[in-house]
Amino acid sequence: MRLLIIEDEARIAEILRSAMQQAGILALGQLPQAQVMADARRVLDLRLKALQARSVLLDSKERKTLPLAVGVASYALDSDTIDVHEDAMIQQAGQATETLCIQFPFHNYQILTDKTVQGIPTQFYVEKHQTVTIFVWPVPSVAMSLNYRRIRLLRDTGDDGKTADLWQRQIRLLTLYVAHDLALGGPLTMARVQYLRTLYEQEEKIVLGDSSEKGSLQFMLATHRGSTW
Repeated sequence: MRLLIIEDEARIAEILRSAMQQAGILALGQLPQAQVMADARRVLDLRLKALQARSVLLDSKERKTLPLAVGVASYALDSDTIDVHEDAMIQQAGQATETLCIQFPFHNYQILTDKTVQGIPTQFYVEKHQTVTIFVWPVPSVAMSLNYRRIRLLRDTGDDGKTADLWQRQIRLLTLYVAHDLALGGPLTMARVQYLRTLYEQEEKIVLGDSSEKGSLQFMLATHRGSTW
């Protein structure tokens, strides 16, 4: 079976657009509005977390280092990034020590009266649309790095022989999940919504069966906040 490669934002957007079409909120040949795309991305995030709690291997966490430039506040993360896990650490160039940089919600970032203040970042906000972007504050005053852990969507294998992570049936399951959840607030009849639920429940049985056969590895949700390393 030839499997898709989930490694860029266009592929993730393809999943979300397909879900919107099945949910009846996006016509064929049209592009979704930015806010609708953001809503669909949040639904996908929630579904991934729910599956993770059931030990279905659809995402993983890995350490990353993000170079921060002087005077630059926003940084787009790798295209297969789903979210940033907890807080991060700031490391100035040439120094071995690190300082804590706390992840804070949009409201806290929005009410900052001067977002151009420069210094050593102590807080950052994560914005999730089609891509995930980090906004740091204060804005870096010298060259430094942000050491963080990201949650990424598992890659799949293709003709190029990349390591298999995400099976095509799991992609279909994610699409049906998002379609069903979006349809609950859309124009579809309840009969159609129930039909989408039936489809994802059937697909879910196959995916969960596959997952249980691939070993004992499990991803557990964090129960505390603190160091990201």
